[in-house]
Amino acid sequence: MSESNMTAGLCEYCGGTMVFQFTAVPLDYCTEKRFGIFRCSSCKHGVTSNVTDGDLKTVYEGGAYDPREGRMHKILRPWMNILEYSKVGYLKRQARGKVILEVGTGKGKFLLAARKAGFDVYGIEPSSRSYSFAKQALGDRVYHCTLEEMEQHKALVQQYDVIFLWHVMEHLHNPAAAIKLMMSYLKPDGVIIFGIPNSDSFQSLLGKENWYHLDPPRHLSHFTPRSARLLLSKAGMAEREIIYNSYFQNILGDIITFNNALLPHKNVVLNAMRRNSYYISRTTPIGRLFNLVASLLISTVVLVPMMISTAFSQWIRKAGTMVVVAEKNTEGA
Repeated sequence: MSESNMTAGLCEYCGGTMVFQFTAVPLDYCTEKRFGIFRCSSCKHGVTSNVTDGDLKTVYEGGAYDPREGRMHKILRPWMNILEYSKVGYLKRQARGKVILEVGTGKGKFLLAARKAGFDVYGIEPSSRSYSFAKQALGDRVYHCTLEEMEQHKALVQQYDVIFLWHVMEHLHNPAAAIKLMMSYLKPDGVIIFGIPNSDSFQSLLGKENWYHLDPPRHLSHFTPRSARLLLSKAGMAEREIIYNSYFQNILGDIITFNNALLPHKNVVLNAMRRNSYYISRTTPIGRLFNLVASLLISTVVLVPMMISTAFSQWIRKAGTMVVVAEKNTEGA
């Protein structure tokens, strides 16, 4: 699709002009369609354009979001659990109570870690496949529904100390409406904590269409710190804190984005780990082997410099991801 056929209108948060940046394809090879990426000239908020319901149905059916785990994935699971336990740290620092709701539980790994830490956990998951895994792990504490359908489940209709979303907000068609709905389930001193990619990061600005967290068309919004604050204001909430210290996730994003910029195949290790059928069908065995070996070698060589670079980017608030802690706006109350 040509640039002339792509439009994004005005920024929904500040009213600035949305300027075309480039086109990008999903890095899990689930479709070859190119999507337009636009960025606000003022708050730098980004959006993915020309996304249809058919596109979303295609990309959510498999690829990088397939919940099945291969042998390599299971071997690496203990290391990946580091991220889950680090996420529990946000609860311990920010929560003033123990009752939490996770919106978008996936396979339930985070809620399991939170329950082990003493939290009273609930979760919702709209994906049938991911829900089946979470249900096995969490029983009647996880429900197959959306935010809008929570009211249909009596056990979910309560007030929570924390509502937690981990890289969910960027998938939503109307993030502000979602926050307003979540506020109705939040205690007066409760918080909403959500992790999102940072579109104003070094990863994003240098990686462009190769940025690991760009992920079109699943990621409909590409937030910057400023547009995240504007989102909260629009929804009637206020920023308590924006944190940039998700080191494990940030260094993975840095390394993967660097590899994507150098190699013809994208997200090589992740696609190999998940035995991604889309990736396999669109590449050759020799090509996959070459790119996998090259990616592992590159990652090994750049690991130490990248560790330093990631720490520096977090220090100056240019990390690839950010965690937003929001509370009810009590000004004028």
